[in-house]
Formats: sequence, structure tokens, C-alpha cells
Amino acid sequence: MTSSINSRSKNVFLNVFFGYVAQIGLLILLLVGRKIFLYFLSADYLGINGLFSNILTVLSLGELGIDMAASYSLYKPVAENDVPLITSLVRFYKKVYFVLAIVILLLGLCLIPFLGFLVTSELPHSELTIFYVLFLVNSISSYFVAHKIVLLSACQEHRVQKIVSLCSNILLQIIHIIVLIIWKNFYIYILANILSTLISNVILSLVCSKRHSDIFSNKELVSFDKAPIKKRIISAFLYKFGAVIVTSTDNILISILVSTTAVGFYSNYSQVVIAVQGFIAIITVSMVSSIGNFMVSKSKEERIELFNMILLFYNFLAALGLIGFSLLFNNLIVIWLGEQYLFDEITVLIISLIFYITNAIAPVWMFREACGMFDKVKYVLLIR
Repeated sequence: MTSSINSRSKNVFLNVFFGYVAQIGLLILLLVGRKIFLYFLSADYLGINGLFSNILTVLSLGELGIDMAASYSLYKPVAENDVPLITSLVRFYKKVYFVLAIVILLLGLCLIPFLGFLVTSELPHSELTIFYVLFLVNSISSYFVAHKIVLLSACQEHRVQKIVSLCSNILLQIIHIIVLIIWKNFYIYILANILSTLISNVILSLVCSKRHSDIFSNKELVSFDKAPIKKRIISAFLYKFGAVIVTSTDNILISILVSTTAVGFYSNYSQVVIAVQGFIAIITVSMVSSIGNFMVSKSKEERIELFNMILLFYNFLAALGLIGFSLLFNNLIVIWLGEQYLFDEITVLIISLIFYITNAIAPVWMFREACGMFDKVKYVLLIR
């Protein structure tokens, strides 16, 4: 028992440590990259970048919740080191993610005729279409290694993904800076994204295969009941669909109601929020797998005690962020990008409140996902 607790704590610590190293590196690179982007390209292109990313997030519907359902189904066999069952599940999810990639590609292509309605920009429609298709290709390419990322998640090895992500993003930002300085071309800028994603996927695939060679070299497969997994995927889909609609449609609405350039302005603020949120997300993601392991081995009283401790911690972080963003956000934007990219104080306060609400209720989401409780709340977010 003590060994299990030490192992769980060690995994959380290592995931958080490597995650923070990666996040600090990414934050510095993103801040420098955004400054250079706005120097060589217009805010219109920045708006296109944010809008298309948002559209594809909604289109993928948070990977239809498959990632959560897959991780949950792997917790027990990973804890029991049931290699044949783990291999069978991973191969099953590989097929599921492949089908998902094809479906998203087809849905994404069907959306092309409606880009004129979603994008408010003076850029030619032909250019917007090419930009969008490149974003779409970059988005679906990650699904071909998603089953391995799920395995790393279930094994509490998020640090592996973070290290690979850091290295690929360092390469990406360097390429972006070179592209912007020499060519000032948004086409090549997006192609650099695709190149970085492909390199990251190949490295991640190789590393995962090496770390878990026993699983990927195993030829012994076992049958398992797919009915509860399919039910969990459907429930997770409805759960994540509601979450994505609530949290990931900001840029689309701003583009339709205001302008795509306004999306660029908003993305400067959201970039900072996402960066700060990234530090908190490292703790969140690192803890979810451990919570899932904790919930199957501890008493009800111990579960409640853990939930209350995490709830207090996240409310403290949320309140700290609310105060800090409300008071300092515009000062940061002026120093970083200039006064021409400022929002008024009311808008800044609303952005800060969204940050607070998101993080104050994070423990509820964490325990819900760790326990696989998608079926019980699958319609709640749809109603919202």
C-alpha cells in the first residue's frame, strides 16, 4: 500500500515538474512569437488564426469525449498490469480514433461553403479557404497517435508528452520567427505548424512504443465487453459536446457579431489566460489519473476529504487569478504589444470572471472525469 501511495505521489510530482518546465518555456516563446507576428503581419491574420483554431475545436467536439472514456477504461487494467487487456483496448481505440479523424475531415470540408458567413474579413475567399484546409489537416493529424497519448495518460506519464511538446514547440517558434522575418508569409507560417505537429507525433509515437514495448509487442489479445465502453463514449460525447459549446465558441461569435480582427485583439488576452491556465492545467491533468486510481482504492470518507482539499486549493487559485487579471491585465498588454490592442476595463473584468468561474469549479470536473461519471451528467451541459 505504501509503495502504491509513493508511486502515485511520485508520478504527480514528476508530471507537474516537467509540465511546469515545459510551460515556462512555451510561455516565453509564445509571448515573443506573438509580438513578432503582429510586427510583420496584421491583426486580421491573427484573428484568422484564432477563429479557425476555435472552429476546429468545436468541430472535433473535444475529441467526442473519447479521450476521457478511453483513459477511464484503462485505469484498472493498468493498475493490475493486465498487458493483454491493455493491448486489446489500445488497439480498439486506435481504430476508433482513425474513424474519428476521417469523420472530422469530412465534416470540416463540408464547412468550407459557410466560411463566408463565419469570417468577417477583407482577405480573399480563396486565401481563407486554403488557410482553413491547412488548419484542418494540422488538426486531424494528431488523431493518429491519440491512442498512445491515452495510454500515457492512464499510466500517469503526462511528463513524456510535455517534454515532446516543449521540444516541438521550441522548433516551431524558431521556424515561425524565421518565416515571419524572411518571408512575412502566412501560408508558410501554417505549413510550419503542420511540420511541427508531424515531428511531434512521430517522436511521441516512438517514445511511447519504446516505454511500453511490452504492450505494443504483445500478440496476445483478449475479448472484452464493448457495450459499456460504447455507452461511456456516447455519454462522454454529450458531456464534452455541451462543454465545448459553452467554452469554445467565443471566437466564432466575436467574428460573426463584431469582426475577425476583433478576434485577433481578444486572442491577445486569451493567450495570456491560456498561458496561466496552462500552469493550473498541468496540476489538473497530472492529478486526474491519480484521482481515478485513488477512487478505486479508498473509502468514501477519504474521497470526500480529498475532494474538499482540492476544492479549497482551486478556489484560492481562481480568486488570486481574478484579482491579478483585473488589476494588471491592461498594463501587461501595453508593455507587451502596445495601447492600440487594449480592451476597456469592463471587458477585462468579464474575462477575469470567466477565469475565476472556470477554475473554481475545476475540481468537480476533475472528479467527474476521473470517476467516469459521464452518464449521470451528460444532459446538464446541453441544457446550459
